[in-house]
Amino acid sequence: YRGISLICQAWIFSILTDTYGDIPYSEALQGRNLIFEPKFDLQKDVYAGIFQQLEEANTLLAGAPNIPAGSDPVYQGNASRWRKFGNSLYLRLLLRLSGKAEVAQQSIDKIKDMVDTNPSNYPRMVNNDESAILRWTGVGPFTSPYVLSVREQDWRDPAIESFFI
Repeated sequence: YRGISLICQAWIFSILTDTYGDIPYSEALQGRNLIFEPKFDLQKDVYAGIFQQLEEANTLLAGAPNIPAGSDPVYQGNASRWRKFGNSLYLRLLLRLSGKAEVAQQSIDKIKDMVDTNPSNYPRMVNNDESAILRWTGVGPFTSPYVLSVREQDWRDPAIESFFI
């Protein structure tokens, strides 16, 4: 479970830092420790932390047993597929950084390590069957936010705004 959670956190933080640049990272998610206003970290430091998370997840998921299928709506508990997803995400983020002069060579070296030198230590997705897809089943909590269950009378009954109109 820890490996899966590290991959999910890394994915979310990568989206956040790609969108906003510098974000709270090192002190984020620390409400239990009474840190309610976390400091902002530089984007390069966020990426370094994400890479550490993905390395740890890869180690934790190496040879890990599967988890109960009912607790995993993405891969139905398959730990090896989570590991492949984490390493594929890692490669995608490294490719993104390989164009930044400050960290280009480090990124390229890590990519070569993952793909050429140690591919067995970094398994990755090789076909569409291994895609990480959260399917909307129509049963809560997996209902699409784009499908509204509106009753016909919801449009005809006087609403709260009728008072103001």
